[in-house]
Amino acid sequence: MQSSAAGAFQGWQAELRYATLCATLVLLTLFISSRLEGAADPVSVMRVGGAIVLGVLLQRRGRSWALYLIFLAIAVYLANLMAGRPGAFAAGAAGIRALEVGAAYAMVRALRIDPVGLRDVRALAYTGAVAVGLVPLAGGVAGGLIVDHFFGTGWVTATVNWALGSAMGMLVLLPVMLAWSPDRWRRLREPTKFQEFLLLLGVSLVCTLLATEYAARPFIVMSLPLTLVALRMPLLGTAVVCAANIVLVTLLKSGPFDALLPWLAKSPMEALAYGELNVYSALVVLAPLTIGVLLVERARGVHQLAASRRQLEAVTNNVPALIGYLDADRRYRFVNRVYQDWFGLNGSAMIGKTPEEALGPDTAREVAPYLEQAMRGETVRFERTILGGRQVESTLVPDLEDGQLRGVFLMSSDITARKSLEAQLQEENNRARVLADHDELTGLPNRRSLEQRLASALVDAQASNAPMALLFLDLDAFKPINDRLGHDTGDRLLRLVADRLKATLRATDTVARVGGDEFVVVLTPIRTVTDAQTIANKLLQAIRVPFNVEGHELNVTLTIGIALHPQDGNDAATLMRQADATMYRAKSLGRDRFSMAPASSGRDHLEAE
Repeated sequence: MQSSAAGAFQGWQAELRYATLCATLVLLTLFISSRLEGAADPVSVMRVGGAIVLGVLLQRRGRSWALYLIFLAIAVYLANLMAGRPGAFAAGAAGIRALEVGAAYAMVRALRIDPVGLRDVRALAYTGAVAVGLVPLAGGVAGGLIVDHFFGTGWVTATVNWALGSAMGMLVLLPVMLAWSPDRWRRLREPTKFQEFLLLLGVSLVCTLLATEYAARPFIVMSLPLTLVALRMPLLGTAVVCAANIVLVTLLKSGPFDALLPWLAKSPMEALAYGELNVYSALVVLAPLTIGVLLVERARGVHQLAASRRQLEAVTNNVPALIGYLDADRRYRFVNRVYQDWFGLNGSAMIGKTPEEALGPDTAREVAPYLEQAMRGETVRFERTILGGRQVESTLVPDLEDGQLRGVFLMSSDITARKSLEAQLQEENNRARVLADHDELTGLPNRRSLEQRLASALVDAQASNAPMALLFLDLDAFKPINDRLGHDTGDRLLRLVADRLKATLRATDTVARVGGDEFVVVLTPIRTVTDAQTIANKLLQAIRVPFNVEGHELNVTLTIGIALHPQDGNDAATLMRQADATMYRAKSLGRDRFSMAPASSGRDHLEAE
């Protein structure tokens, strides 16, 4: 809190110093101008004090604006007292001048323009209309009343003199105040530039002096060197030279040089009324100031364009993608640095070349169909493989203006990693689908897959009125092996059993693992019960052959239960139940055999070979 208060106090002190300095300058300029005024027109000479304060307010963005206006009023009041004018007149003039400057500042801010730096013609035009035209005229109406009242000069004459004095002061000094900046002042003071500035200033003043004495149309002659100044000098130098020439013209009109330069005593300036002088002076400085502002606009536009180009190049050179532009003649006009990274090509060497000249006939031939589409106004996307096996996705976007093709934007991004990831994801998806339908240990279909295949087989059997068989297999003596030799050995044995089962069955048959050592076989198609018996005997014989697992010779057998469709059931659940029950009946009678449900064989049929 204390720090904030201290900062505010320091800021107030700084503004107080600025306001005091402004008031001192106003007082000094008013004192000088009062020496040039005649008795009949006590306020007719230019008054630059208002321009000083308005310029400072605009430069400092209106900080403590009331303080500056109060100090301005005090300076105007003191200057009029020092000139021997009545106190009431001094107070009225002080109030009107303060209101003029305050109104000009408020109107400029209300127009939402920033004239500081005179960076565009719009700011120059609006600020000039307010500060040189509208506000001095309004102030002149009020000022003319008090001048006529105290000096009897006539209200119209007094109004014109007051308005012209204020307008001339703004016209001379306000452009200088707005054009000034530390950076512009530093550049103007560079030795070579400052010498040129002094030379042009001297030439313009001599031309003005000679033109007012000898030229029939002196203001036309005056404008020529000022135009040269605008073309050669920065805006600040132009504003200063214009101000110096208008001051010289005003002094020639007021006649202070009569004693020093008697040969100028009959200067044509003396025949001009102040209104004419103001209009001609405004016209003389308007062209060079406008040229100066336009040059500032142009320089700023060029700078912004260059900055934008640098930013664009920085962005495109750091984007991990090929970015380029082909004109309507299919020649490169822009390429980013990635071309060099990918192809080893110098970007600047590609400019002006066709794709065939820059990248070779093979690449040009490959992209030609897509480029042809883009040249017809279509946006094209395609994938291709370039040098080194890099996979890229390319996009061609036509650059159209009023329906006419100007060129084509090109962008290619490296999708090698994406393609690799997509392949990995596809592989993982396939694996996940396999795992969802298959036993992880043996790779055989699992219970879920069995249910789907059995349902499909039943539909086919019912549609064709053909028999089918379901075999329930249980591995005999597996648990003792698993307990004695360990689960790893048991798992290897199950995998070997699964392989023999698949090798023994037909391609149209399905074998699935539905439990620890339990398997189910779907036989389709079969012609008779004998087909199922034959296949069951083959399975029994295949498993009787010893298995060699990690040096252990393992002997296992199968017990099989057989259920037939349609004899034993018409649905999957019934067939599974019948086959399971038949398998347990065979196991209870000695194992290493198959058994069929009584409904299938007409008797309790047990076979063992």
